[in-house]
Amino acid sequence: MIKTRDIHKKSKKELDLAVKCHADTESKEYSYVDMKVMSMEKNDKICWTTRFPDGLILKSNHALITEKLRETLNPKYFILDQDDIKWFKSHQQSLGKGGVKQYECLTSLPELLNLRPLKKLYLRGFPLACNGSDVSYCNRVFADEVIQIIPILLKRQNRRLADSDTRLQNYCEKWNCGANKGRWFNSICTSDLKEALDDFDIDKMLVTIVPDPVYHSTAQEKLRGGNHPVVTFSSDGHPIMYASQAILSLFENFVFASNFEGGCSEEYKKELLKTMKKYENWVGINENVNFEHSLILQHMFISKSELYSDFSSLEDHRELFKTERDMNAFNDHQPDDRIPMQEYIEICKEFEFSTFCTQITKILSSRTKRNNQKDEIPYWLACTFYSVAWMEKFLEPSEINLKRLLWSGFKHYVPSSWHQEIDNSMEQIFKVRKPITSSVTPDELEQMKERMYQRIASTERRYRDVEFEPSEISIVTKESFQQMLRAGKLPSGPFQICVESDDEDEESNK
Repeated sequence: MIKTRDIHKKSKKELDLAVKCHADTESKEYSYVDMKVMSMEKNDKICWTTRFPDGLILKSNHALITEKLRETLNPKYFILDQDDIKWFKSHQQSLGKGGVKQYECLTSLPELLNLRPLKKLYLRGFPLACNGSDVSYCNRVFADEVIQIIPILLKRQNRRLADSDTRLQNYCEKWNCGANKGRWFNSICTSDLKEALDDFDIDKMLVTIVPDPVYHSTAQEKLRGGNHPVVTFSSDGHPIMYASQAILSLFENFVFASNFEGGCSEEYKKELLKTMKKYENWVGINENVNFEHSLILQHMFISKSELYSDFSSLEDHRELFKTERDMNAFNDHQPDDRIPMQEYIEICKEFEFSTFCTQITKILSSRTKRNNQKDEIPYWLACTFYSVAWMEKFLEPSEINLKRLLWSGFKHYVPSSWHQEIDNSMEQIFKVRKPITSSVTPDELEQMKERMYQRIASTERRYRDVEFEPSEISIVTKESFQQMLRAGKLPSGPFQICVESDDEDEESNK
């Protein structure tokens, strides 16, 4: 029996001075470009097989378990390679009599490791949420899967964590793992993974990062005009999606299909916005989210069941405000089609939308020479800016964060080779509509107000005995003054706030 040693029996000083043995190691990472999806069940994408140029063959554990047994066993979700598959098939009969007993070792990673302790470990990689259809870089992994494998990797290096070692728990808290009842799952970038493994001095060669075939497949379907969100599966085996996809699904299913010009639509719009903002701020799950944690919310995966629960609550509202007009006006086209520019313009005008013709022309001129197709635009480009036009009509100019999350979803309509041009164009749109307070936190705004009040008092003392010509005193209204406060600016000279007569009369009557 292998003896383990406590990695924290050394003093803190000795640990700080200790040389990391595995700092220079690197995890092997496979690319989406090299991945070939050999099989994937259409109605159950959790069952798949992939192959890579070096001969590596991977399967999900669900692919080896029949649908009937999956309902009984409720297996977790993890990756098997060809060695695991060969081992299982050769030992299947000896694992027990009866179907259920034979497949118990495939219900979770720990169960299989009990019988196959040196099984290779794989982490599924994903692109950034804002990458849209560009899945060439899988630089994010699931935080809870990293937490799960760290003790396993330490054991393989003949080490263990001391009872007093709180690092693993600290990472759980830092990455928002657990205590969410399966409603959301956080992802971390591969640089954070490397930092954590180095912290525990783990040989990174023991971990292989492979692209997630389900995410890749559903992203391609979205690019081809699919109506379903880009999804993958959690380690529990349940479908999940980026927060931006959840917001996009709400937008596609409820904004495109509703008439906000109706008399009662504002109530419905308010309810829909509240639901969308839940995924922006995750209100109700962690109401004390700090600024650092709010930055990683955009890379969280949301449970599909959570989204569908919100769908159900909104359905009753939507029935009241349906429109007779077809909001999704491009259903008859394929993504690679070209449509007349005039057709796109007329559809936008019908809904009183901005056409963004200047941006579209600039994007096309950056790639194509003027030719016989100058009056046509790609379907995907029309669809993208049609969606942006709906976004601009539905959301207030101040909803920048929500717009950026929606834009991450819209980018799944766009071929990856066009992302740079589209991003540049959208940045101009966001820049024009960016509210003056978007980069100011509430605390900073309060500090600015205090400084403004001090300046007002100083100005009053300075010019108390000085007479000015009327033209030299700036007259500002209450509304203008509030705008100045939010912008952090005041007139350079003395100014006077115009008080409404009603207020003065009210004051004199007291």
